[in-house]
Amino acid sequence: MDNWIRRCAVVAIIAICAILNAPRATQAQVLGPVRAARIPDFESIAAGQQCPSWCWAASVQMVARSQGVDLPQEVVVRKIYGPTIPCLPSGNIQNILAGIQGVYRRSDGSMVAIQARAFVGNQGYAMPLIQSIQSGRPFIFLTRTHAMVAVGVHWADVFTPWGQPTGLVQILDIELIDPFFTFGATEFNTFPIRPDTVNQISGAIEIQSIRLTNPSGGSTDESADEPRGRERNTDDSDREQAIQECMEDRPDACVESCVERTGRGEAFCREVACRPDDPVNIRAWRRLCERRVDRERRP
Repeated sequence: MDNWIRRCAVVAIIAICAILNAPRATQAQVLGPVRAARIPDFESIAAGQQCPSWCWAASVQMVARSQGVDLPQEVVVRKIYGPTIPCLPSGNIQNILAGIQGVYRRSDGSMVAIQARAFVGNQGYAMPLIQSIQSGRPFIFLTRTHAMVAVGVHWADVFTPWGQPTGLVQILDIELIDPFFTFGATEFNTFPIRPDTVNQISGAIEIQSIRLTNPSGGSTDESADEPRGRERNTDDSDREQAIQECMEDRPDACVESCVERTGRGEAFCREVACRPDDPVNIRAWRRLCERRVDRERRP
């Protein structure tokens, strides 16, 4: 009898330990409405890299150009490698940051002073990226093998299942200019932020200020604290409102299309194929609404 009681006690203890150590279910997060920001007239700053390894130098040229400063790629390369300006990559993100920051002397005798900061890996750059784009300053976006310039971003605020703000944002995708277009790449493309893509991100570099000193001694300063005044105008606000109104109808329209296309029930389509909190659906619906609104607003 005593042995039986001891065995029961051991089994009970094991069961309690298993319950206590079982992984707790993580609480789902809810995404708010998709929001967007884009550099105005971003096509005008595009610059193709002049050699296959100068994506980093071309990216610096583009962000400088966005602030009204002409900074040729060979000047950027010369700052790191000296007067030989070889066709070589810059190396890791810290090398790129070291090469970007500091003072450049242009052929006309003027000086360009740049201050920047780096975000290593795929964490920590979400809000700085959004704020930088909103203020008219592109970001340098780095994958493990390439440097590009971020000119647009889609994101959503993150809420708890009870609708409480978490203070976090979820980047959905980043719109980029790829300087490798001079060697066959697509000039403008979108990098989706998904579990299968975040490990491709090496980091990002924010240009905090660019100061140009003319040979005569005058200077201009385009800093993070004094952006170029590219506030959204009323027309942009009306466009965004129209996009949000379009987005409100997307889940129901998706369910209707899913039922007709697949023959599955409404419950399946609503809970699986047309979930309004699925980032893939959000991105697709946002792009569809952007195209629709732009087409309707076209003169």
